[in-house]
Amino acid sequence: MLENVLNLCIILLPKIYHMLNLSIKNFTKLLITVLFFLTFIDAAFLIIKFYHTINNENVINLYQLFDTNLEANIPTFFSVFLILVNAFILYLIGKNDEEKKSRLWFFWSALFLFGAIDELAQIHEFIDILIKNSLALHHLFSFGWVSLWALYAIIIILINLKLFVSLPKLIKFQIMIAGIILIAGALAFEIIGGYFADNKINYKICTSIEEYMEMFAMIVFANAFLKYLYHINSNLKVNLTG
Repeated sequence: MLENVLNLCIILLPKIYHMLNLSIKNFTKLLITVLFFLTFIDAAFLIIKFYHTINNENVINLYQLFDTNLEANIPTFFSVFLILVNAFILYLIGKNDEEKKSRLWFFWSALFLFGAIDELAQIHEFIDILIKNSLALHHLFSFGWVSLWALYAIIIILINLKLFVSLPKLIKFQIMIAGIILIAGALAFEIIGGYFADNKINYKICTSIEEYMEMFAMIVFANAFLKYLYHINSNLKVNLTG
């Protein structure tokens, strides 16, 4: 799986780089349009399932392509793509920013790359099973990895606080908003989803909101990181091999 992800990165990185020739505004609009389309399709199928029983195999197969509860479908690949976009932009920032900051940007790029691998390999699901089997967690924390994720997020924020403070105000504000959206989706709705785990409809609504909030956060992150990239190098003269 890791080899496949790395090969995917090698294929995607040059293509994403050429996409940066789009204005930041248009690039962001494109991503939001795709996200809106996926959300609309998922919501439409959910409403149909709520009022009608779907028996047609072709319709069921089509729905599974957009179901956020399933893996290896369109929402999953779009989510992975968004995370890889951020990883690549952060890599470019590391190549162009001051040397004393570059290691931190490369560190963030590696974190996002790991996030893409996790989205494909579902590493957090394995961690969830280990935690639930070893700890007696409250019902609201029925997804054990939530507790670990929260602690991990706090540590990462503290380590990179100095870098965050040094950013321009607008970019700092955008990153903060994206972080709030991400945490609200990954933690709050994961906890709420755990509470409604026995109710399929409510659980599905919670997981869909969670997934699309995380995707939207990735788009806000990408917009902020792109702005910072152009802030430090308006000509975007990048040496990918040096």
